[in-house]
Amino acid sequence: MRPFRSIAIDGPSGAGKSTLAKALAARLGFLYVDTGAIYRTVGLYVARQGGDCGDPQQVLPRLPELQLSLTYGADGLQHMLLAGEDVTQAIRENQVSRYASQVSAYPAVRAFLLEMQRNLARTHDVIMDGRDIGTVVLPQADLKIFLTASVEERARRRCRELQARGAQVDLATIQAEIAQRDYADSHRSAAPLRKAADAVVVDTSQIVYSFHRKDKIWIMAKEEIRHYPVVGRLLNWLGFVIWVRRGKSDVGAIKSALKALKGKEKLLIFPEGTRHEEIGEGKTGAAMMAIRTGVPVLPVYIAPERTPFHRTKVYIGEPYQPFTENRRATAEDYEAVTEEIMDHIRAVRDRRAEMEARG
Repeated sequence: MRPFRSIAIDGPSGAGKSTLAKALAARLGFLYVDTGAIYRTVGLYVARQGGDCGDPQQVLPRLPELQLSLTYGADGLQHMLLAGEDVTQAIRENQVSRYASQVSAYPAVRAFLLEMQRNLARTHDVIMDGRDIGTVVLPQADLKIFLTASVEERARRRCRELQARGAQVDLATIQAEIAQRDYADSHRSAAPLRKAADAVVVDTSQIVYSFHRKDKIWIMAKEEIRHYPVVGRLLNWLGFVIWVRRGKSDVGAIKSALKALKGKEKLLIFPEGTRHEEIGEGKTGAAMMAIRTGVPVLPVYIAPERTPFHRTKVYIGEPYQPFTENRRATAEDYEAVTEEIMDHIRAVRDRRAEMEARG
């Protein structure tokens, strides 16, 4: 029997942990464990009992009587039960966020819940999100991801979430509450929020998650990336990759790419065969697939500036339809369309340079 696999996702409130974790769990068939919901349930229980979550003397004595359990509905999502009552929606009220931050700061509470969390990882393939998953709960996780985003963006997301439930909210107030919770989570003595040394850091400030099948993007990637310790493992698990063997004509990869395009899916391909600091000479693969399937081409330019913790800048041009002639394309046509594709990418690069020059 193979060992169970685990993915740890950590980060501050509103960075997108649960959105990413749910999407990955659905795609990979893993069990999704929202540890934040567990702490929220503890906080809700104490508050309902008239206790002050900010006072450990009013929290810790109540742990032995706590009737908390997890269940998974037909939707595959985690539901929190408190003495048999489904409180999944109740724990999402804004004030419960503060309760969760308070009770999660107590070492006794964390120790009380730790074994429950680890036992799920012993018996299932899991994706677990929280504040200390990669550092404390699952330090041996197969993959660790640390999500972050600006306080401003996280506040906007929280406001949209609460407004969708009909709540009246103030952006400045929400932003102040998030900043306060960030400080509390990162400065508590018990398992503070911090990045695991071997975690992949992802800033989601400008990312909109879209993992529905209709929006899936296939990536053509060179075979050797499959063996990279972190990136290769993540791509393998996502399953949205068409691996290409370099140095030879990979008919299988080409057939897979054509099938995806004909199925109205999207395909990301580096027309040069790999990334370069400067735009080089394109290969005919992208042109051949665009012509044979009749799909439009969207030129994209990735800025070459790459330093540690530097945010990658991606510039997107206008889609266009190559080779509209009503005849069978020749090898010369493939060459001409390839150069046309590269010209469109260069045009995106040049427009980017012009914009930066204008400030």
